[in-house]
Amino acid sequence: MGKERTPAAEVIQLTAAVWLEAVTEGRQFDQEQDAPRFRKGFAVLCRESATWPQPGDLLKAMPPRGQLTLTKQPIPADPDSPEMKKKFDQIAKLFKPSARRHDNSHGHVTPRADGIRARCGGPGICDVCNKELQSLKATAQARAVGAIP
Repeated sequence: MGKERTPAAEVIQLTAAVWLEAVTEGRQFDQEQDAPRFRKGFAVLCRESATWPQPGDLLKAMPPRGQLTLTKQPIPADPDSPEMKKKFDQIAKLFKPSARRHDNSHGHVTPRADGIRARCGGPGICDVCNKELQSLKATAQARAVGAIP
């Protein structure tokens, strides 16, 4: 480079090793992507630096990596295949409310899927049925005021 504070010829190999370590520490470079960036960075330093630059100056002078180009490759998928339909059904089951959701109830306030009613006496007598009724009323009230959909 022929700049002020250029290292002496006898230490230039050591200088190159120090630069290599300083520039690559904690970074990964790709030969194909980064070689042009290094060339441009050194060209900027040669043109704009009056003194021998530091490794950090090179990193600042390097242009950013170009964005990856996206290719328009079709993704092979057949939504009508039996295998895909099975997967869609599995996903749909995850979003459906469980038919057994209220099976732990006594069946007086919220009917059970199996139609069974406990012999507890229902709301007014049974604490479980009273709590279920209170919860159902609170949900209905919250829906009425728009607190829940």
